[in-house]
Amino acid sequence: MTEPQEVEGHRDGRDEASKPRYSRLAVAALVVTVLGFLLIPVAFWGQSHLPVCFALLLWAGGLVMAIAALVRIRSSGGRYRGYPSAVTAAVLTGIILITITAVYLAFCHTTSPPWTLECLSDVGQLSKASIAYAVDHDGQFPNPDAWLDVLKSERYIDSAQELGNDPRDADAGRMFAMNAALAGCRIDQVADPDRTVLFFECRTGAPPAGGPELLPPEPRFKGGYLIAFLDGHVECVPREKVGDLVWDPRQP
Repeated sequence: MTEPQEVEGHRDGRDEASKPRYSRLAVAALVVTVLGFLLIPVAFWGQSHLPVCFALLLWAGGLVMAIAALVRIRSSGGRYRGYPSAVTAAVLTGIILITITAVYLAFCHTTSPPWTLECLSDVGQLSKASIAYAVDHDGQFPNPDAWLDVLKSERYIDSAQELGNDPRDADAGRMFAMNAALAGCRIDQVADPDRTVLFFECRTGAPPAGGPELLPPEPRFKGGYLIAFLDGHVECVPREKVGDLVWDPRQP
């Protein structure tokens, strides 16, 4: 009676040993892919790029593990399983990495250099400070010929900040000028503030205030000249449209 039981036990052991095992690489690839997705909310919550970098590393590692798992499963002769998990991880990580690469290349191709953001921030702060000054001074703008000193002395901008300097060259100095036609003009009397020039990029060594004659021969930025308007917004204006802007709001 015991012999058949022993034979059956050996047979069960052989059947158990012959069953295909789940590929650990496939499981790891899927887990790593999911962990990468979990890091994205952390990046938004913490407003940091570091979790995104870790997520990219996880997805890259997940793609490598998924491909290795697929190769191992296909060449194992049925000894390993987990093909669907490996395919899922490979497809997800592949799509993510290809998409991110394409977006990055498109961004690099179509956008201006990183220092453009600094210039946008600077001229935006200058325009907001000047508008705040006008609101506090019966609608009158700071003296265009001394606007930077006025804004600093009355603490509308930090006196330690060198706003408006060219970030590419510390010795180039100021790269923005104020619209001289705003001298004596009240902010509430401007009919078209969204097209009226407040600050604009100027050539190196230009006086602190003037008109379109102070624009550099070539725009520093992709898309045109960087100009801040009286309503507070900033945009790059193509050379051919500079003449369509309102430079003297007192003229009809």
